[in-house]
Amino acid sequence: MEANAVNHNSNINNSQPLTKAKAPQPPRTGTAVRITTKKSNSELREILQQICSKYLKDAEENTQPDATYNTQFCEVLNKAITSSIELTKTIPSPIELS
Repeated sequence: MEANAVNHNSNINNSQPLTKAKAPQPPRTGTAVRITTKKSNSELREILQQICSKYLKDAEENTQPDATYNTQFCEVLNKAITSSIELTKTIPSPIELS
């Protein structure tokens, strides 16, 4: 029985990797939109501050249940990120302009 355990362990050590390593992919948003251009931290901070201030203002007014706040917050955030990505696609890169 001990010999079987040794053979079993040696098979694990000699096994081949299951998948080949792939090149790193850009991160995905909740809507599976690929982020292909980098936004500056100040631009992202401004977008998030606008969304968060509206979210917190609505929460203070307590006009809707918390689950609805969270859903709306995520929807608005996803729309803002998607819009920002789409906008950056329409702006030519500095390399294209030169």
